Amino acid sequence: DGATPDAIGAPDAAMPDTEVDTAGEADAELEVIEPPDSIESDSASEDGGSVEPWSDPGMVGPFTVNEYAVTASGEGDSFGAELYVPQGPQLARAVLLLPGFMLGASDFSSTSERLASHGFIVLCPSFGDPFWAAIDHADLAAHASAMLDWLVTQNELASGPMSGRLDPTGFGLSGHSRGGKVALLTGINDPRVQAIYTLDPVDTVGGPFSSTPTAENPSVTPELMGDLLIPVGFMGAGKGGDGFQPCAPEAENHQAYYAEANAAPIAYHHVDSGAGHMDFIDSGAAGLCAGGESSAETLKAAQKTLVAFMRAHLTGEVDYQSFLDGESVDPRLTWESKAP
Repeated sequence: DGATPDAIGAPDAAMPDTEVDTAGEADAELEVIEPPDSIESDSASEDGGSVEPWSDPGMVGPFTVNEYAVTASGEGDSFGAELYVPQGPQLARAVLLLPGFMLGASDFSSTSERLASHGFIVLCPSFGDPFWAAIDHADLAAHASAMLDWLVTQNELASGPMSGRLDPTGFGLSGHSRGGKVALLTGINDPRVQAIYTLDPVDTVGGPFSSTPTAENPSVTPELMGDLLIPVGFMGAGKGGDGFQPCAPEAENHQAYYAEANAAPIAYHHVDSGAGHMDFIDSGAAGLCAGGESSAETLKAAQKTLVAFMRAHLTGEVDYQSFLDGESVDPRLTWESKAP
């Protein structure tokens, strides 16, 4: 709040941009890992242009990544955010990663870095709304769309971390918990969004003090799922519905979303039966949610599957689908998929 226009999109002076070397020692490992039989390590895109060589989505990708602390403009407001840009001259698709309620960009830094190391520009905002003054979900979706506008604007600047690097023809969205719901709500209303993968999404409808759907806090499932016409995936925590006051109640969790995702060209459902709702953040801290059995392993499986989904459905490297509904799905996960 209160940021001047000149500050929007500039690296925070108190938090200078830092280079995150995500290649490093992993390069040697990447060279010896064999792709699934269906994947050619030097493939070509449908339009004849070259694409990056195959790399294991469960490992750090081939790009070195620059990280920036920025102020990203939403709809009539601005928010602190982390921006991750893979080095190199190639155009990159962008993924907007939306944190869950009362979480921030720093809770998803390793996931943002992993995506960027595979060639994606990643923006992860911190909304900062407290329990007693939660931002309406429709407003959050408007902020998310405005942040896609912000990315396009940054790309058009003569200088800056993104100048000329963004491929603005399509965006990917991801989100955890409330952020997963907001990602879906954004994708239903913004035609620029071409692929969405959510991390234990929850369809809370009225903020922390109400369970009644309103225009400001609509219910997405089942009411709006018929309008979701792009590839979508749902990662579920098997223990998300556990506890006296579960953080991901069964009636409005990943299962409910997947059950109604019948209009999407393809929908995926991945479940880690031993995962807790908060195992998708870097700290793995359960807080009021039921804890999981191995937060580090859950996070690794989620990052692997998220990378594979975006490479398959945002950049069109379709052979990465073997990590989504084939023999290469992470062994921690059960899975199912469907198409109309």
